[in-house]
Amino acid sequence: MKRKDKFIRVIIIGIITFCISSIQTKAQAIDTIFTTNEIFAIEVLKNKPGNILLAATFTCVSKSTDYGQSWVTSSFDTAAMCYDLSFNPQNTQIGFLAGVTNLFKTTDGGYNWVSTDQLGFPYFVDVNPYFPIIIFIWGTEDGSLGPFHFYRSFDGGTTWQDSLGSLLILEPQFHPDSSNIAYAHSATKILKTTDTGKTWSTILGTGSGGLWIEALRLHPGDPDIIYAGGSRLYKTTNGGEDWFLKDSALIAFEPDFQISSIWVDENTPGRLYVGLSNYSGNSGLFLTEDDGKSWKQIYDDPIYIIEADNESPRNIYCATNFGAIRLLDTFTVTGVNEVNNLIPEEFHLYQNYPNPFNPTTSIQYAVSSPLRRSGSEASRQFVVSLKVYDVLGSEVAALVNEEQPAGSYEIEFNASNLPSGVYFYELKVNQFYSVKKMILLR
Repeated sequence: MKRKDKFIRVIIIGIITFCISSIQTKAQAIDTIFTTNEIFAIEVLKNKPGNILLAATFTCVSKSTDYGQSWVTSSFDTAAMCYDLSFNPQNTQIGFLAGVTNLFKTTDGGYNWVSTDQLGFPYFVDVNPYFPIIIFIWGTEDGSLGPFHFYRSFDGGTTWQDSLGSLLILEPQFHPDSSNIAYAHSATKILKTTDTGKTWSTILGTGSGGLWIEALRLHPGDPDIIYAGGSRLYKTTNGGEDWFLKDSALIAFEPDFQISSIWVDENTPGRLYVGLSNYSGNSGLFLTEDDGKSWKQIYDDPIYIIEADNESPRNIYCATNFGAIRLLDTFTVTGVNEVNNLIPEEFHLYQNYPNPFNPTTSIQYAVSSPLRRSGSEASRQFVVSLKVYDVLGSEVAALVNEEQPAGSYEIEFNASNLPSGVYFYELKVNQFYSVKKMILLR
């Protein structure tokens, strides 16, 4: 995983020091294992316990073999500035570094790096973890830093093909069963290739409500499930054909959140971490175990990168404004809207997404309380009704008809038994009443 805000935001470069310290959070002590305010990439060698590499300002590459307790600064055969790391998981001695001035390669696990004299200004490099002879790079051969190109290698980095001209390709996510399929994103699009990167199609684009994407993560155990984050949190369960919003509870906590990173637990459905990196407002590391219905804040400073190993319990590694932190993946979410136990400030019915839809869409709504921070009032039950009507006013579905406490909710509406057309969905809570229009388009 790499930090992309270098190219789409302005950040401050600081002075590096090395230390191990402990900071208290709402959950437990978390180790700070490396301190600098500009880490570009974290590479966890999952087949070698305790092995982590960081690409950072000034030191370029640093490696630890003891979970970040101590570090060795790597050697280079020429000057380098580091932006991204990627290793062959089947042979962790071999790795590549996008070094801006050159593409570098290591054959001793990251201790020594040699210039390949290829692709003079690469910014991102990604080795396919399932088919490591396939490597993607985004960069430029022009010393004036442009134009940028997307390159592919099918022989482990020996030769390269220029694929897409100046199209921006970020954070490729590779399909575990097909070398042809991969996903990626630009700032405003989510892309898919079915021919190993030769051509890409947009599967979620700028027409989707001011889309801004900074993070993409494919579920390693179910490649049809993908999460995308930025100004919203999206999910698909069919390889990108349909997308759903999964962020109503996050919006209740921080309406202007910005997701910079996502990590998905392959062993537990609906369990994932997201990193928020807002310049103003709330930020930090957040965990959900019910696919976004409730969240727990683990850490309360901006998070830019999330990576993890395969141990039990896992070690989670994150890049922050102040360096790299490590924590054990032992957290649980125990309550609805556990993010600061925040109750929505007002009743609200959100526009369904996607819209138009076929045949399912997600409807989100918020149930408020006049005294949100009062324990007795916050636990009060409200009679909630959410129904769907056709254009003639006939009820076609009763989605919710029950008592619910104040909080943020999301429900999926499946219209597979209904004909194409315009429908209306209506929310009633006490004296609150709201109706919105949606379109079923087959």
